[in-house]
Amino acid sequence: MPTAHYFNSTGEAYDASQCDDNIANGDVLVVKNEHAVAILIEAWPAALEDKLKGENFHVWNPDFDIRHVEQYGSEALTYKDYSESVTLAKQEAEKLVEEDDFTIDYGEVKEFNEKRKQEAEKLQ
Repeated sequence: MPTAHYFNSTGEAYDASQCDDNIANGDVLVVKNEHAVAILIEAWPAALEDKLKGENFHVWNPDFDIRHVEQYGSEALTYKDYSESVTLAKQEAEKLVEEDDFTIDYGEVKEFNEKRKQEAEKLQ
């Protein structure tokens, strides 16, 4: 189960994600004053959209199927499902929206996953 971690800057969050053993792959990093929310994908914090990246986070690559992301660092090829992480990240982003005046749009991620689902159904 992913956990949300709160920071004062995306730089601080990024640094902590690299060396704090309490932050795990799939956890969510939140920086309220930068309107930033990201999922730690192995070693890289990835925001779900550009408006949520703050100063130092990357933007989620829509080529990733959130349910089947290739993992590196071991000899055997493995995959991780980040669905729970995405749900938590969206919940944290919604809290930011409620407190501040800005909007978010997950259209690209949703559109991409729908396209992947349709392609998978065609193969069956």
